[in-house]
Amino acid sequence: MEEINMLRATARTFLAAVLCLAATTARAGSLSGSAQIYDPSGLPFGPQGAVHGVLDLDAGTLQLDPIAFPDPYFPLTVTVDAAELLGPGSYTRGNGAYTFTVGPNQVGAFLQLRVAFGGTPFPVPAVAVWDVSPTAAGDLYTPVDSDGDGVPGHRLAVGQFVGFQLALEFTVAPGPAVSVGLSVAGGATQECSETGGAPVTVAAAVTLTGGAQLASLDWTVDGEAAGQGEAITPFLSLGSHTVSVTATTVGGLTATASASVAVVDTTPPVVEAAFVDPRTGEPVAATSRRRAEHLVVRIRATDVCDPQPVVEAVGGFAVADGDRLKVKEHGGRVTLQTSTITLSATARDASGNTASAQASLDLTPAPK
Repeated sequence: MEEINMLRATARTFLAAVLCLAATTARAGSLSGSAQIYDPSGLPFGPQGAVHGVLDLDAGTLQLDPIAFPDPYFPLTVTVDAAELLGPGSYTRGNGAYTFTVGPNQVGAFLQLRVAFGGTPFPVPAVAVWDVSPTAAGDLYTPVDSDGDGVPGHRLAVGQFVGFQLALEFTVAPGPAVSVGLSVAGGATQECSETGGAPVTVAAAVTLTGGAQLASLDWTVDGEAAGQGEAITPFLSLGSHTVSVTATTVGGLTATASASVAVVDTTPPVVEAAFVDPRTGEPVAATSRRRAEHLVVRIRATDVCDPQPVVEAVGGFAVADGDRLKVKEHGGRVTLQTSTITLSATARDASGNTASAQASLDLTPAPK
């Protein structure tokens, strides 16, 4: 009894090495298959028995219903009282009676059996090693010849049935499971398309297996609730954000997926620079010197993301060496001998993008 309790405790702390199995391996599920007993000469001993139970790799548990071998002359029942599941490695069990190896993509077990033969139960320790391979119906556990005698299974070394072997073959049907992924329309980097950010559409793809049924899809953006359903289109401000979706089944299973989305502004402002006739609002490219003083400068800048880009403008004209500036006493006016006035404007948005525009005004002599 003490050894059985020890095995149960060991099963609860099932070796992490089992986690080395392929990601497609069913972690838990119901199992069904067959059991065959072989006599010491390696021949089948009686008919096969049906195997049913539950295997949970994550919990490290194997539970089998009693296995009945329907021989009309020698009725025999095998009950598994305890099972220690083992991952890849080398092991010694049964006070040194069993030495065996569990290889990659294999699962091993040290079993405490109770064999009822002719009405009398006998305790029998046993070893089993299985190759694990995925099939359409689930994961197939095929018994391995772990003692090298050419017969599937491992010879019993102690108890009433020394030399006999028990080979268990079964398929583990995956239990209910859910997985979820998400996609971001336009990719992980989004260009700012409105003042301060951009609406971004994210969609979830849910996979349900083992009869699982979806109950809800819940979204968060930067940890805050952002809606439910297969897709949402939140407005994301400039900067980096984490979008997450959690799928929950009717049975309470959950799966979560997350994605990072960066909203950036790489689009420069649109700048307009012009000399304008205030009476018509139309740009003027040439005018007489006398009419030039009635014109006004128009400088405008718009930006997709920044509602108030900063604009700076400079007006000027070409000069040559030796040109003389004349400053009139009244009104502080400056007189220059030039035929063209230029205007240069530069706009900068909050993200540092810049754009420039230029305008020129040709001056013609006043009519005489």
